[in-house]
Amino acid sequence: MKQKQFLILIVAAVVLVALGLFIRRGSDKSWSPKSEVEAKVLADFDVTAVAKIEVTGEEGTVVIAYKDKQWRVEQKHGYPAKFDTLRDFLMKLRDLKAAQTPRVGEKFYGKLGLLEPGKGTSEECATLVNFYDEKGAKLLTLFLGKEHKKKSQDNGAMGGMMGMMGGGGGSFPDGRYIRVGKTGKVVLVSETFGSVKNDPTQWLDKEFFKISDVKEATLSEAGKGLWKVRRETKSDSLELVGAIPEDKEVDTGKLGSIKSAFGWASFTDVADPNAKPEETGLDTPRTYKAVEFGGTAYTIRVGKKNTGGKYFMTVSAAYEGATEREAVKDEKPEDKTKNDMEFAEKLREKQEKIEGINARTSAWVYLVNAYTVENVLKKRGELLKDKPKPEPEKKDDDKPKDGNKAPELKK
Repeated sequence: MKQKQFLILIVAAVVLVALGLFIRRGSDKSWSPKSEVEAKVLADFDVTAVAKIEVTGEEGTVVIAYKDKQWRVEQKHGYPAKFDTLRDFLMKLRDLKAAQTPRVGEKFYGKLGLLEPGKGTSEECATLVNFYDEKGAKLLTLFLGKEHKKKSQDNGAMGGMMGMMGGGGGSFPDGRYIRVGKTGKVVLVSETFGSVKNDPTQWLDKEFFKISDVKEATLSEAGKGLWKVRRETKSDSLELVGAIPEDKEVDTGKLGSIKSAFGWASFTDVADPNAKPEETGLDTPRTYKAVEFGGTAYTIRVGKKNTGGKYFMTVSAAYEGATEREAVKDEKPEDKTKNDMEFAEKLREKQEKIEGINARTSAWVYLVNAYTVENVLKKRGELLKDKPKPEPEKKDDDKPKDGNKAPELKK
């Protein structure tokens, strides 16, 4: 194909794509009047009155309710809910506007995934969300249907041209069909509400704790110390305290794993607070304690694994550092006052942080992945490795002799 013919084909493709976009946009406008698109979908919905949310899907229902001055997940024993997710969801509903308002009847609900849960296949049914006020009166029923997919080649004329010529492809969600319960009105909105699921664990507040700058750490079981590691400064590596057999040496990689353990701690679920200690293994736990250079000490008690391979675990924090600043020789009175105030402020911040950790965690037993705790559960012997054996010296009889050399070949 000549270059001139190829350029003509490209120009023709661009014109066709542009024409198609123009026609589609024109039909969209006739399909959704401007006044309907610009109006808020839930103008009468007062988000500030919401005190309980029920999210129902194929796998069941999760209830998030405001109790004891905090949003909580009922299916997770009243554990605090993720406030940011709730706030963002309600704010999006408050400002929600229609991208399109298709004229569809009940017979089309299934095609848009807007049937009530249990009334059709998983693809035909919506995620049903009910909102209640503090007295239990229903404020709103909302059906979250199928996501609207936008083809990537629709992004401009060049993308469309690539699609026509066999390149590009794929799609991504850019909105979702919803049905308003009171009116039955179906609307396509630009929000996907991807975080609104009927999985209770998705609503849990995952704020946890973080251990950094470990100065000293120990592991004990049944009141007996299993090992202790420590370092003098932050630039040092952890060292194993105690005698080491002559044929062994410290496995620095495993001590490094202890140092970084719980640097980004997270949990997957919470256990029933009423579970008996023997059910969780916390009647005979292994206890890991880490003290940071700043004086904050964390005590982590690890029980047994559940059937899903997760460990039961509790955590608490305390302050074990200095409560008074050490005097500095020849310190000026004005400097002493300033330094004392700075020390007192930092101490207050540390104590408030510790109080916050304990307020969140003290009443709960957590379930964590094995990799979260197993680096600190090793026995002392597992922190050691065999010393490399020296290579045996070669005897004179083993050395090659001149008479045994292979004859050199003449070139």
